[in-house]
Amino acid sequence: MYLKKIFNGLVLYGGTEDEKSPDFIVEINDGIIPIEVGTSKKDLSQLDSIKEKKYGLLINFKSNRVRMINDNVIVPLKWFLLV
Repeated sequence: MYLKKIFNGLVLYGGTEDEKSPDFIVEINDGIIPIEVGTSKKDLSQLDSIKEKKYGLLINFKSNRVRMINDNVIVPLKWFLLV
């Protein structure tokens, strides 16, 4: 579960302390995309905690390739930043 607040067009989501939640949630017209950022994260549970998502995005600092696991995309930081 998440809390949604809107301040001057800015949408903020937050969870409780005992709840797993992604670092960011981007809202698009037809759904939401949870985003998790980490150095060597492999655990997708924070992305999977959002049931309403189309897909999740994990930005991994140490990964060298893009891969898809179920409905989650794992992207190297360099690719995400287009470096």
